[in-house]
Amino acid sequence: PVLVRRRLLCKVLARTPAWQHLAGWYARREAATLALKSEHHRLIVEALGRAAAGFIDVEACATHVSHVVGPLMQDLKALAQRPDREELGQRADSEHHLMVLLESLRGAARSTLPRSQLIMFRLVSDSMHDLIVLQGVCRHNALLTLLVLKFIKEFVQAQVPYLTPADAQVLSHFCLQAVTQYSQMHKGRLAENAKQSAGETTKEQYKELVTLLKLLCQLTATELQELVAEASPGAEGSVHLSQVVFIGMHLVIPLISQELLKFPKLCRQYFALLALLFEAYPANVAALSEEAVQQVMNTLSFGLEQADSAVSDASLEALAAIARFHFVEVKAGKLGLGQHAAPSSSGTSLFGHFLEVLLRRLLFEECKRDFAEQAADALLPVLLCEPAGYHRIGQSLLAGQGDESTRARVAEALESLVSGNGLQQSVDRVNLRRFRRNLHSFLGNVRGLFRTK
Repeated sequence: PVLVRRRLLCKVLARTPAWQHLAGWYARREAATLALKSEHHRLIVEALGRAAAGFIDVEACATHVSHVVGPLMQDLKALAQRPDREELGQRADSEHHLMVLLESLRGAARSTLPRSQLIMFRLVSDSMHDLIVLQGVCRHNALLTLLVLKFIKEFVQAQVPYLTPADAQVLSHFCLQAVTQYSQMHKGRLAENAKQSAGETTKEQYKELVTLLKLLCQLTATELQELVAEASPGAEGSVHLSQVVFIGMHLVIPLISQELLKFPKLCRQYFALLALLFEAYPANVAALSEEAVQQVMNTLSFGLEQADSAVSDASLEALAAIARFHFVEVKAGKLGLGQHAAPSSSGTSLFGHFLEVLLRRLLFEECKRDFAEQAADALLPVLLCEPAGYHRIGQSLLAGQGDESTRARVAEALESLVSGNGLQQSVDRVNLRRFRRNLHSFLGNVRGLFRTK
């Protein structure tokens, strides 16, 4: 792959007989190629695909890519049409063949260049139905299922910067089919996973969930959302990205546990998705079942208490987005989160709980200055959603102070936090800047009084 990182080298390679021989040898899919490890196939196809940068003429570039990727698509179509295809994923002799094909497809996706994007999209889009069939074939094999997910994730990542609105709609429909089928397949595999040891199950779920979370994050990209919206807004058969994302989330939510969140990569990816999701589709979050919302909010509470800045920052972004949504909706006379925000049997509401979590960490625990600055954007809408909770927490803080002068100092700081600098009942940028200054002064005045030695 190093040889094809620079265009000048690609120009030389494209005219080298040895390189042309390699491309032809691989395109013929001779038996000797199957002797290579599947990872080597990924690297070879990626290198061959990237060599397209050496062709100045667009048609020559497209011909080269078709010569490299076309045989893979023919192999895919042949596998999808085999009468015994349902047995392929469970047979040892065909497993390597499928691994080679999927790793090769990953290499093709990774090799996408601005000049080769269009022909790459056409080749893959013509075989999308076959890819869905292949995904079903692989449903009983965890490794093959993971490779299918990784290919889809890498293909989406490579294509998004160059798509037209019509192509974005095609890609969205493909992702909807793939994520829906994966969701249905996974439900069937849960019983099988339960027979394995806990360690094996957790590791297997971890790898698949990380890949699925990355794919869902890519599907929430603003650029892709705008392209899909342009395609055919409201037209029959059009796919909204929220459909794809929330089918995936319905699958992910029950599987996410504190045990799985101990994996740093999965933890960061999950909370990054929550932040994007709460910002882009807060109304869809509000429409989730009570059990699903409770599960998500429990994980959000977990994220707010983590020392990893990537996790805590993403958790704060998610909380800020959903609190802003609820405050603005309620202020406009709408439901917002509705019953999800109502007090529980213990008497504490959703935002009352988050208010306690944030103030506890800001006042009593070690936290970096960056956390305090980031927390301000979440704390303001939470305070506006839960003024009664703030009053209750304030009374509890005052009751813990021994002398009159300290109580007066704390009371003044609590009042100044929500009224200083002309703070208003708003979550606009001007008000957020005012609140950041208020929070900085508040912590400077009283944090030392509450810190435990």
